Amino acid sequence: SVPCFVWSIPTKCGLTGDHEPPDRHKDALDPQVISVSCNHCGAPLELPPGTHYATCQHCGAKLQVHMSGGAAYTELLESIDTRTQQIAEDVEAIKKQGEMERLDREWERQRSLYLVQDRRGNVRMPGSAGSLIGAGIAVGGGVIWTIFAASIGAPWFFCLFGVMFIIIAITGGINGMMKASQYEQALRRYEAQRRRIAASPGTSDR
Repeated sequence: SVPCFVWSIPTKCGLTGDHEPPDRHKDALDPQVISVSCNHCGAPLELPPGTHYATCQHCGAKLQVHMSGGAAYTELLESIDTRTQQIAEDVEAIKKQGEMERLDREWERQRSLYLVQDRRGNVRMPGSAGSLIGAGIAVGGGVIWTIFAASIGAPWFFCLFGVMFIIIAITGGINGMMKASQYEQALRRYEAQRRRIAASPGTSDR
């Protein structure tokens, strides 16, 4: 008998002509699908590559898709919005605090310009009542001096000294009242600006 040889014809994959069994993991390794889970309900999701935003078909949550080290995961957009709002509020609070500190420093510098010093060296803020009382006392002393000098027949320059003392007292009282009025106006402007900054929108009490 003549021997019979059977040739195996290789295929393009370098295998024999027999059919290769189907790959059970083909779907799992499909590069056209990204497998993730919903960050809200945990349901599995399959998304096309390059997807940045998705909606869970199970719970309806709005998700953002992240890629990290070849792994994909989702994050709730609501959580991202909350953190973004929190950061914006913190930035606004820092900005408001900076404006407050700047305003306080400016007021301290301006406030020092209105300080008055009495005869004892004590420094205080000007007041209309104090200026008026001080001027009244000084004028009274000048009047008494002038009358006394005239009654005893003192030389004319003694009387003139009393008149000059009265004029200086009146001038000082007027200047003190004007300074007190300017201080009160500046104080009201400072307090109004501070209230405006404190009531500015953009932050909320937490």
